[in-house]
Order: sequence, then structure tokens, then C-alpha cells
Amino acid sequence: MSETLSLELLKSDTGGIGLTPDYMSFRNTSWGQQQPVNYILLRKLYLEDPIVYRCINTTANAILASGYTLRGGSITARKRIFDILNRGKFSKVLREGIIIPLLVYGDTYLELSRTGDGRLIDFYPHDSSTIRVDYNEHGEPIKYIQRVLHRRVDFYPEEMIHLAR
Repeated sequence: MSETLSLELLKSDTGGIGLTPDYMSFRNTSWGQQQPVNYILLRKLYLEDPIVYRCINTTANAILASGYTLRGGSITARKRIFDILNRGKFSKVLREGIIIPLLVYGDTYLELSRTGDGRLIDFYPHDSSTIRVDYNEHGEPIKYIQRVLHRRVDFYPEEMIHLAR
């Protein structure tokens, strides 16, 4: 029996920014083919233009300033997820692996690590520029293909989450 949980970043009372991605890639055509994205140019713009860099980092900090909460699922499921999130690295992973790539590239990928019985134990962000998605004729992902240097790794939909704005 699967449970549905959602992570909500809280809005501050002082007009802070909340993040509510719709989890559907805006770059998909009606046939499921991704339009090309120049990740190298976007990364260069982010790293080399001080105004862009400051704007994105200020936005990321404002998003994180209000905290987060989990909604839905059972108390046990929420406790398991909070245990994963509170291992000391979640704020950095959330900022560097999810929020900043969403702001710079428009998407990010998270690999899910599970136990043998399917329980989530951790997740790892992956660089969007290294991932290509294969779709079926209905536009649904069949697999995620990561290429780093000369190495290829295939991930199936149950092993990867694609977050897009």
C-alpha cells in the first residue's frame, strides 16, 4: 500500500517566496519529445554574471527562509521522511540540488535509494545536464539515461523523480 506525501515550503509572513513546482516538464511537446536546453550556457550565465548569481541565490535563500513541512501520509511515513531530511544535509541538498537547479535550468532530478522491501532511505540530486529522458508514445517516461564522461547509467521511473517548473 503506497502513501502520498508532499513537501511544502512555507511562505513567510513578510511576503517570502514559496516553491510549488507542478512536476510537469514545460519543455515536453505533445509527443513527449524534449526541446533542447543549453545547460552549459545557463550554467555559465549563473556562475559568471554577478547579477544573475545574486538574484538566484537571494531567491533560493528566501524560499528556504520559511522552513518546510510534510503533509499527508501516515505518522510513521512522515517520521521516516523527517528522519531522512534531518540527517544534517537536507538544507544544503534542497538548496544546491533542487531549488537552484530549478531556478537556473527549470528542472532537476532526484535518484531514490530504497531498501530491499521498497522503503525510501535517501535521495541524491543529479545534474540536469547529464540526464536524457526516453518517453513512450504517450509522453510518459520509460527511463532516465545519465551520461557522465564515457559512463552510462539507466534509471527507471520508480528510481528517479524529475522536478520541473
